[in-house]
Amino acid sequence: MRTDARYGHATVDFATTNAQIQAAVNGAETALYVAPGFVAAAPDGTTTTLGRGGSDYTAAIFAGALGASQLQIWTDVSGMMTADPRLVRAARPISHISYQEAMELSHFGAKVLYPPTIQPVMHRAFHSGSRTRSPRRCRNPN
Repeated sequence: MRTDARYGHATVDFATTNAQIQAAVNGAETALYVAPGFVAAAPDGTTTTLGRGGSDYTAAIFAGALGASQLQIWTDVSGMMTADPRLVRAARPISHISYQEAMELSHFGAKVLYPPTIQPVMHRAFHSGSRTRSPRRCRNPN
């Protein structure tokens, strides 16, 4: 992934990054790809990092670049909820949510989703006009 040179909170160059991801994946003979999260490179090749939520953000960047039908991120919580279950006993899981609603929840404090994570896939959803399942499927691997 190509970013500016701000180590710890680098900004992604989406035009270059998307082209790099597509070139690496399209036409390849393998069906499974493993990519590091959080780490990128500045134009001069020096290592940069994406900061908080960088690994989830990396997954969203790959999903957006490849036009994936689903972004699935495994985490230690059961998904997005109607409220913080530590504070509200009646909190329920949200089974379906639009990208816009997920973005709003993240801006208003939902810790399960870091605001920049949704941006690479939100753009595609808005252009297709679809209301979709949660952009993240959160799974507790335990």
